Amino acid sequence: MTNESHKEMMAETAVVTDESGPHILKVGGLMPNGQTRYPEGAHYDYNRAGHWLIGSYSAPSSGEIKAFRHGEIQWAVKSYPGFTAVYFRPSPMPWQEAFFEIGRVTDQEWVKRLESGAAPTDPVQRRDGVWEVELINLVLLDASTGVIKALRVVGPPRLFMRHLAESIRAQIKGPRFPRELTTAWIFDLQQSGNPDQLGRAAFAEMK
Repeated sequence: MTNESHKEMMAETAVVTDESGPHILKVGGLMPNGQTRYPEGAHYDYNRAGHWLIGSYSAPSSGEIKAFRHGEIQWAVKSYPGFTAVYFRPSPMPWQEAFFEIGRVTDQEWVKRLESGAAPTDPVQRRDGVWEVELINLVLLDASTGVIKALRVVGPPRLFMRHLAESIRAQIKGPRFPRELTTAWIFDLQQSGNPDQLGRAAFAEMK
């Protein structure tokens, strides 16, 4: 598994479309929901607007902004009952972790489309015999203001995207666990090591 992205685009603006219509994102602006406070850490989501990895840190340093905008990225993913752990490392930052649970997606119409097969669940699709890699929107926010500090669209390695697709499909087809239970499982996982340790281990397993 290489660490290089197959596709990449850095931008100051981006247009995304969700259930409420198109939105323009721009460095210096806010996310479409207008939120101005975010919990510290990284967050992954898969919705109508695609795949999103959002890092939110209070007053991001120039080094963190540069890493999100230009740093080489390593990727890893690990599937657990009821949730997916996504790890990414914008060099030279340490590994970051984000968790995804299909049961926590607020857009239930989108979830129904996923369950019915009307929406794609496999980020790697074969078209005319050619593998196409879907993209992930990488965003850096100031957690204390909600202001976007960096925007980047990346195409992670195919191996990562396949593992991610398999984990998402497993959640769609598998049983739904109570939120209290998955929260406890995630807590136990976090107690077993810090994000950098867990990310390194997940990355090694994917090689």
